[in-house]
Amino acid sequence: RDLYMGSPLASGTIKTTRTNVIGSGLTLNAQIDYEFLGLDEDQAADWESNTEREFNLWANNPSECDAGRTLTFSRLQGVAFVASLVSGEVFAMTPYIKNTGCLYGMKVFLLEADYIDSPLTPDYTKDIQAGIALDKFGAPLAYWVANQHPADTAKQAQLKYNRILAFGSKSGRRNVLHIMADIDRPRQRRGAPILASAFEDFKQLDRYQKA
Repeated sequence: RDLYMGSPLASGTIKTTRTNVIGSGLTLNAQIDYEFLGLDEDQAADWESNTEREFNLWANNPSECDAGRTLTFSRLQGVAFVASLVSGEVFAMTPYIKNTGCLYGMKVFLLEADYIDSPLTPDYTKDIQAGIALDKFGAPLAYWVANQHPADTAKQAQLKYNRILAFGSKSGRRNVLHIMADIDRPRQRRGAPILASAFEDFKQLDRYQKA
């Protein structure tokens, strides 16, 4: 983060990577297996066109797709990608929020990596690694999410952690998406910033340019 905010070379590297990878963002190009579904080509084309139209209505309206009602889906992708590179990871939750005047309830809520951490006095007996409760195979069971940034010393007394299930208990639906820049080791559960191994080199170049 220090490099991203203070080193033009590092910041430019991250932003250029975002532009090359994300671009204008992912879009839906529906192509269903209509023969398996018992549909003809005209029915399949109608379904695909309607589904793409519904997706665009959701993705291009910040009030529909963003829990914070600020970003479109394409901008959410860009923010998530940069955060995953700079911090090594980012978390995305998909709460169901039916706002007045909105057609769809599913939202995307991005959460910085700092908010996922182990509480000082956990009341959950399963194995917890850096804020993530795991089963015996290392699969995520739940995430411990802080109600505020842990580094906010002014409100440290109000810091609390909520346990969010990784999968819905009834639906099995994924509640939390853990997006990591890269995984290098078995059972690795937290990410490392992409520039971590080159931190000293970037610092040396930055100091040299300023000198």
